[in-house]
Amino acid sequence: MPEELLPAVRSISNDWLHGAREKYFSVGRFEEAYLFTSGVGIVRKGQKIVGFITGKPTSKQQAEYDLLRILLNEPEELSHYLLANLLVVYQEKGYLEANLSLVPLVNVGVTNFSFFQGRIMHIVYNYGSFFYSFQSTYEEKLHYVARWEGGCFAYMKGSSFTFAILQLFILNGKGKEEKLHFTEKLLTEL
Repeated sequence: MPEELLPAVRSISNDWLHGAREKYFSVGRFEEAYLFTSGVGIVRKGQKIVGFITGKPTSKQQAEYDLLRILLNEPEELSHYLLANLLVVYQEKGYLEANLSLVPLVNVGVTNFSFFQGRIMHIVYNYGSFFYSFQSTYEEKLHYVARWEGGCFAYMKGSSFTFAILQLFILNGKGKEEKLHFTEKLLTEL
């Protein structure tokens, strides 16, 4: 990415965060050094940059994206435009697959044979948008996915499911330089 684009891209990222802090564990995060080493696609309205996406080849056959951010006042379809164009670029470069990453908690706890913990996670999926926008992540990726692969959240037998989930949410919400509070330290030690 050319250095002169950095202020505009940073401004878009800050607008997209809408005052929230950058997550560090589960999703891509805005880091200048990373942006200069990855492919960055931008979209302009006139001369103004209004959105960007970062490409991330993971093997000779597969690539994915990491950051996809647009200004809050821009139409949501702009993110689809950025992703669709990145997929075209990947196809032209000979990649066979595009990995759109995980969609947390989809189909967890939905069958009659689901364990109690899975049913709790289904409730979190349906009503936990203040933690993470689970459903919108699924809906956004649904347009592009021809094949879904399952992923797992594993925790040790005999350990507390509740503590494992709390640890996951704490880890997911932490920034790079942030220190854990005493309660958070206690939860990550249990």
